[in-house]
Amino acid sequence: MQGDDVVYVQPNPEIAREVLADLTPLVTLLSSILLVFAVTRNFQ
Repeated sequence: MQGDDVVYVQPNPEIAREVLADLTPLVTLLSSILLVFAVTRNFQ
C-alpha cells in the first residue's frame, strides 16, 4: 500500500443479522422480566 491508495471494504450485512440474532433472546428475556415486575408491582 502507498500513501494515496484507496481501500474499499464491502459491507457485510450478515454481521448485523448475526448480532441481532444473538441479542434477540436476551432482549426478550429482559423485557419479559420487566413486564412481570411491572404487573406484580401494580397488583400490590
